[in-house]
Amino acid sequence: MNNSYILIDYKKELMRYVQEASQLFAKQEKAAEFAGIAGDIQEKLDVFRPSLMFYGVYNAGKSTLMNALFGEKRAETGDVPVTHKVTEYEWNGYRLADTPGINGPEQDYQISLQELDKHDIICFVIDNSESHDSKRVAEEAVKILIKKKPLITVINRKMETFSDEEDRQLDFAVREKFHENLRREAEKNGIHGVEKLYSFVTVNAAKAFKGRMMNEPVLIENSAIRDLEIELLQKLKEMDGLRMLAAPTDQLIAAVKSLVAWVSAHAADDAEREVMTYLAELSGKKNSFTQSLHSKVRRQLQLAGDEAYQLALGGQDPRTRLDALRGDLEKLLTDQFEAIKTSIQSDLSVNDVLRSRLEQISLESVPSPVRDKQSFQEGSVGDAEKRQDDEFDISGIAGIAKVLPVVVAPPPVKIILPIVVTIIEEIINAYAKNKRLEAENERLRLQVEEANRRQQEVLQKQMIALQELNTQIRIGLYKTEEQVMQMVHDGIESLFGPVEQNLHANMKQADSERKERQNDLAELNRLLEKLESYRSSLV
Repeated sequence: MNNSYILIDYKKELMRYVQEASQLFAKQEKAAEFAGIAGDIQEKLDVFRPSLMFYGVYNAGKSTLMNALFGEKRAETGDVPVTHKVTEYEWNGYRLADTPGINGPEQDYQISLQELDKHDIICFVIDNSESHDSKRVAEEAVKILIKKKPLITVINRKMETFSDEEDRQLDFAVREKFHENLRREAEKNGIHGVEKLYSFVTVNAAKAFKGRMMNEPVLIENSAIRDLEIELLQKLKEMDGLRMLAAPTDQLIAAVKSLVAWVSAHAADDAEREVMTYLAELSGKKNSFTQSLHSKVRRQLQLAGDEAYQLALGGQDPRTRLDALRGDLEKLLTDQFEAIKTSIQSDLSVNDVLRSRLEQISLESVPSPVRDKQSFQEGSVGDAEKRQDDEFDISGIAGIAKVLPVVVAPPPVKIILPIVVTIIEEIINAYAKNKRLEAENERLRLQVEEANRRQQEVLQKQMIALQELNTQIRIGLYKTEEQVMQMVHDGIESLFGPVEQNLHANMKQADSERKERQNDLAELNRLLEKLESYRSSLV
């Protein structure tokens, strides 16, 4: 991996595409025509400013966590509280607000409290020391839920042992205690099902900051800062925080497509124009196919994630569904690529001009995209067949499977205890009639209460485990989606690339102006492909 960020500056990236399009329109002497479109897009972008508020316990590491996101020291940190006012920072197109702690001076607390209504997502930061185990901390988290703000509870791992297993156990204990306090306070305010209203992420802020400062990929990976960025991005998408960029993106795509059509119509003679027209159609088909397949992959991943979680709720092993996901994805990619391959072959077979320029092209040699990268890039049928039994390695699925033994709690006590309780209650009722056995009656009553308490503890642990599982499934499936879509993009290039390259290579040599127009068209198609990919990332 590299020192890249999940939470990219979506606004700045779209503005770069606008500038790139502006230059291409100017080359075709259409700058004035595009100026109005660019101005309209800019107006829409000016109102896009999603904000994230960092809130929580004094000295839990809020400022260090923000510095880890920045990749530089911008927020003040220290062993004693140093934040006594709200400080806002601009980062990657987002507003990040650093606030005082909740368990400090009353003036600082009131400053923080007034900020809750001003921000889109709240990151509630605690650490894995004893500071989280507080009724006050739970009360403040409930205030966020009452305001119906997206809430991410971030455990900053300030204390670490020398054992990964001990660290996981400590993290789980913190989550369990915090959740129990939060559930109790939430129910006092009429809020039930609190486990569905917030999420947990564990991050080592100091390690993440050091990794970003020194550009150390291993430190960054071990700090889990990318898991926090994934969760923030997911919350933004759930609250439609990125959808307002869809309209200006569609507007820009439409403008670029119109310029593609215009350049194609003025690029060559009749035969060449036919080829150029098909190249434009082929580019559109490629972009449409990519976007459609991305949507299908995402739906399949989301469905598998939901079904895996439902299996876990029912006490079954969710890995059975996640294991089946590999086969589902293989079939989806293979079927879709075969369909588009057939479509291209049909185009070439009925067009004499295209066929005369593509006599050496055979799409049969293009392998399935679900093989390993080496056979896929070589494009050899023999190699593909030789590797047909290879595993389809999806690291995200492996990541989910790895955490399951830690988080799935055994259910037997949950099943047995209600039966035991019923029997004991009957015995109590029988003995209660005899006043001489009051002592035995009291003992059995206490035994019932203890059984009920143990049952609640088990159910509580299972609820926390399921919440942890749900978070890990979402993070794992996000990483799986990245890997699968990289394979899709590589496969599309292997499928469409030879046709596009051969058409360009075999076209009749044109004068310098015509060549320049063709280069312009290639640039436009590349821009269009980037825009389509950007558009699909907004949902």
